[in-house]
Amino acid sequence: MSYLVLARKYRPQTFEEIVEQDHISRTLSNAIASKRLAHAILFSGPRGTGKTSAARILAKAMNCQNGPSPTPCGQCASCRDITDSRALDVFEIDGASNNSVEQIRELRENIKYRPADSPYKIYIIDEVHMLSASAFNALLKTLEEPPPHIIFIFATTEPRKIPATILSRCQRHDFRRIDADALAAHMEKIAGTEGFEIEKESLAVIAREAGGSMRDALSLMDQAFSAAVEKKITHEQLLDILGLFDRKAVFSVSEAAFRHDIPGIVSVIQEIYDKGGEMKRFFDDALEHFRNLILVKMGGKAPALASLADHEIKQARDQVENISLGSLRRSLDILSGEEPSVRASQWPRLSTEIAFFKIAGPGADMDPAPGPRPVEKPGAGPAIQPAVKPTIEIDRLIEKIDALQRRLMDAIEKGAGEKFETRDSNARGKSAAPNPDFKTPGPPPAPEKPGPDAENRGPDPKNAASVAESPAPFPDEKKPPGISANGSLSHSPGQSPGEAWPRLVDRVFETSPYLAAHLEKAELTRLTENSLEIEANGGRFNADTIRRKKNMATLQNICDDFFGAPMAISIQSKKKAPKTLRQARDEGKLLEKEALSHPLVEEALRSFDAKITEIKITREET
Repeated sequence: MSYLVLARKYRPQTFEEIVEQDHISRTLSNAIASKRLAHAILFSGPRGTGKTSAARILAKAMNCQNGPSPTPCGQCASCRDITDSRALDVFEIDGASNNSVEQIRELRENIKYRPADSPYKIYIIDEVHMLSASAFNALLKTLEEPPPHIIFIFATTEPRKIPATILSRCQRHDFRRIDADALAAHMEKIAGTEGFEIEKESLAVIAREAGGSMRDALSLMDQAFSAAVEKKITHEQLLDILGLFDRKAVFSVSEAAFRHDIPGIVSVIQEIYDKGGEMKRFFDDALEHFRNLILVKMGGKAPALASLADHEIKQARDQVENISLGSLRRSLDILSGEEPSVRASQWPRLSTEIAFFKIAGPGADMDPAPGPRPVEKPGAGPAIQPAVKPTIEIDRLIEKIDALQRRLMDAIEKGAGEKFETRDSNARGKSAAPNPDFKTPGPPPAPEKPGPDAENRGPDPKNAASVAESPAPFPDEKKPPGISANGSLSHSPGQSPGEAWPRLVDRVFETSPYLAAHLEKAELTRLTENSLEIEANGGRFNADTIRRKKNMATLQNICDDFFGAPMAISIQSKKKAPKTLRQARDEGKLLEKEALSHPLVEEALRSFDAKITEIKITREET
């Protein structure tokens, strides 16, 4: 007798033996026990999940000499004939090779006759979606009202290709993919029965390669057993026999990418290529690996990582410990974007290398994740750096710019011996620095009219030397109005809002140049002893920026110090003057003219041979 492969030898013979399809086994068993089984049943689902086996078990359950029973005996003549595929009243038809309308018409003629020696005549049509449209139409009436002794069982992997008129006449049961743990457990049981010794890691590899199909898993294990010596097979032998590559290769290439190790990437891919590994399959595994790394980084639960063994999950956690989530997302985006080119390429090895070069190369901007830098362990190689710079908040960026500008100002003051005005005073009016030779209280003298070459002369060396030698520009007991104790600008009583505003903006610039830039677009409209009102002229963004909590706190502190008393600050947006009726009418005509002459409008009118009946102008409120 010829050898019987494992997939056939260990085919389920009862509903209880079907792996991971309890929802279907329970439903069919209850239907048989309560005599409520439908006359047309559709089994759909991935390959190798038990559709044909369930159909045969259902046929045995209905035609068993001790039934109909949810648990066929398997010993009677009917059960043995169905198991050996020789039953006279159970017809297994391949839909792919018997898909013509003539064959369906022949089937319609045969169903009129009663079964030979069984209660029911059962038709099992596998891959029923392969029937032609005419064949489906010929089957409609028979399928809707068959004789009482007829049961149809359809099986398909692509139910979407079956017409809706057929689906509506069938009771549908969807089979699920078998998870890797269940596949490995079932294979371990069969290996023990056959007397073979195989590592659990090898079973996990076979289960992952099977992709949820029990038939594929048993076929791969059968191939491995054929090459086993003394009924024992190692993990390395399994990989060589099945032409697979170790999962360690995916970890190695990703680690090399994170380390910017281009030679390491080339070495790993070269090794896989030399062993005959399929590059497209390796690329798919790399995509799945980076997806798993993201799930591990986000604290993914076990069901989401069901395809990984426990030691692989631990290894993945170690690998992403010092890698930012943004880096992993960018890496996955790069691989996803390169997938079409890898699949379509005549040189998939080269395309795969390019994809990983993009992750590891300078264009990936690899920088360490936020937080403390990883400590390099002796013998562990350089610490891994992630592939993307973390984003920085705009407020922190502004703070850094302000601090840098203040440091530059301090450097200028120390280097030149005096404080130069670094901003264009014409941008916000005029702002004059105090005369360092002023030593008496009272109002400052009127400025002299500058000569024609005043701008080119620069500061007086005598004045500069006196400033550098003296610890402060003014003694504490003799400060001129408008100068505070620390030499900063301050408010002089009796100043109008127009006079006080440029000095206040100068004072803000010393602390926050960014805030001062927004205040330049505003003006001081009202000033009292304990309040001031600022009108922002730069639009809503200008006003909202000034109103930020941090900016308002800075402005409040400066105003209290500048005016010498607590000040209530009010920020208002400038209100635009209402347009006259004529202005609105002219603006509307201009908008209509622009709309009618727009290329898209002209193209739409020409394409649809249309005409414009009405133009409505919508106005946004500001």
